Amino acid sequence: MNVLKKLRFGTKLASGFGIVLGMMLIAAIVVFFSLRSLIDSSNWVNHTYEVIGVANEVGAVLVDMESGQRGFVITGQDDYLEPYQQGNGRFAELIARGRELTSGSPEQMQRWQAVEELKQRWQSEVAEQEIAARREVSKGSEAQARFRDISIRTVGEDLFSGVRQSLADISGKLGYNMEGRLLVASIALDLVNMETGQRGFMLSGQDASLQPYIDGHREFNERLRRLNLFVDDSELEYEDIGVLQKSVEEWMHQTVTPGIGARRELNEHAMTIDDVAAMMKNGVGKSLMDAARAKVREIVEVEEILIGERTAEQQATSRFAINTTILGTLIAVFLGGVIAFLITRGVVVPVRLTNEAISDIAGGDLTRRIPILSEDEIGEMGKRFNAFTANLQNTIGQIVGSTSQLATAAEEMAAVTGDQSGRLQSERRNGAGGDSDHADVEHRPGGRPQCFAGFHCRRRGGPRGQGGQPGGRRGDPGDQQTGRRD
Repeated sequence: MNVLKKLRFGTKLASGFGIVLGMMLIAAIVVFFSLRSLIDSSNWVNHTYEVIGVANEVGAVLVDMESGQRGFVITGQDDYLEPYQQGNGRFAELIARGRELTSGSPEQMQRWQAVEELKQRWQSEVAEQEIAARREVSKGSEAQARFRDISIRTVGEDLFSGVRQSLADISGKLGYNMEGRLLVASIALDLVNMETGQRGFMLSGQDASLQPYIDGHREFNERLRRLNLFVDDSELEYEDIGVLQKSVEEWMHQTVTPGIGARRELNEHAMTIDDVAAMMKNGVGKSLMDAARAKVREIVEVEEILIGERTAEQQATSRFAINTTILGTLIAVFLGGVIAFLITRGVVVPVRLTNEAISDIAGGDLTRRIPILSEDEIGEMGKRFNAFTANLQNTIGQIVGSTSQLATAAEEMAAVTGDQSGRLQSERRNGAGGDSDHADVEHRPGGRPQCFAGFHCRRRGGPRGQGGQPGGRRGDPGDQQTGRRD
């Protein structure tokens, strides 16, 4: 309080407003940072929800890919692979987004990496292999259908009957040429070997079964060339040999070659749907996919824990902001009230006391002084007013003293004038001749002469000294006082 009394009034006002404004500024700063922290917490909560959404979408994409792959394995229709193919591209985007969102968490980054690796293993070790096997099954089914169609055709029998007929015609034209007829029989045997090898390969699918066909075809070409030597020695003509050759080529083109090709195609696609089912039963694909989904659940669980923590932090920040706002406002109001009270009291009390003192002084009490409660402008004003009052009191005292002296002098002059007037009247009545000394001296009661104001006391016949007395004797002190008042 002593320090407050010593402050200037302007300093008090500036300090009071400054403290209130400072408290308001501090409260505003605290609220600002609290709101910014609240916004950051809200953003982190939204960020966590986004991570959970990405993880859930990754899980959904894995399910779509697995469902599409299984649908294709069951049906063999490419339309069922659409979710698998679309999910494969979408999966890469989601993993990249998840890594971007959780780049600040090494543990979450490792989980995203594990999910991606498990998906790649499932895709390379299971899904692609089963899809390829199912395609083989589909191709094998098509090959079986073509092989079945070729096998049940009768065109081969018809064409081979024509070959036999050509051989019979050639044999008839050779007549009794036993060497030629034997050559024709050998050619017929070569054709039989070719047919037997072709049918054996179609039944077994083993390349060894084709050996009779290969050998027979080579012998057939050799013997057919030798048959041309018998044209000149028999009715056989080159046209007959050409017809036989053309019939054999037609049989090979329409029967043998398609049959062997169908069987080879069937051999290339030996996978069956049972083989695919056996691949799925080993459980590798399910294990990998379950592991990937478990990692995704771990990501979600971690983010859910973070949501709880960040939500609690958000609520705590919100409560802190509210409490700080309320407390700061109350403190600012309290300090403002205290400061306003002190400043008002520092102004009102001195003004009231000054007003009371002025009222007393106006009533004539010049001894009243203003109490000095502070050293500010109001205190200085009180000091100066007290000095003014003291000076005024001294001046009035001097004036009153002077007035009293003047009144005393006036009374004495009036008395002297009255005495002189009486004496003159007595002299007129008694006539002249009295001692002149009696005209100048009046004896007071007690026998002491009193000199009147403006007159010197002197005695007749003696030299006039100081004070009007002979021999230089000083006058009576009353004479000096009378002379000062003159």
